[in-house]
Amino acid sequence: MVTKECITLYNKLNVFVKKVINRDVQPQIDSLSTSIANLVQIQYIQVTTSSEIGANGGTGTATVTVTPLPTGYRYLLFERKGANGRIYNDSLEGNKLTLTAQNLRTSAQKVYMRCYLIYVPESWSYVERISG
Repeated sequence: MVTKECITLYNKLNVFVKKVINRDVQPQIDSLSTSIANLVQIQYIQVTTSSEIGANGGTGTATVTVTPLPTGYRYLLFERKGANGRIYNDSLEGNKLTLTAQNLRTSAQKVYMRCYLIYVPESWSYVERISG
């Protein structure tokens, strides 16, 4: 059975494709010199908690220095799967990104975290927070 959401998405895509075929799509870029590289900034982060975290869901933090969030941008965090835990929470203040890790193992340990910190323009309202 096809869900209502799938049907809605299919219909929207179908309308868009028909407009492209009929050359009825409004330009989305004001200038060809504008590129996505100038709009999006991506930083790869890898950090380990400084001390061991309790077993089975215990949490601890790690802080890393990053490029400050530019004015008019917001940040997204895309987590890469960790071997022994996950990113439970995050906060960005100035150039300090604090990640809260959750230990998913049955013994206390330091937790290794990897993620991409992505800055996108606030005007990109359709982009939602991503976590893996």
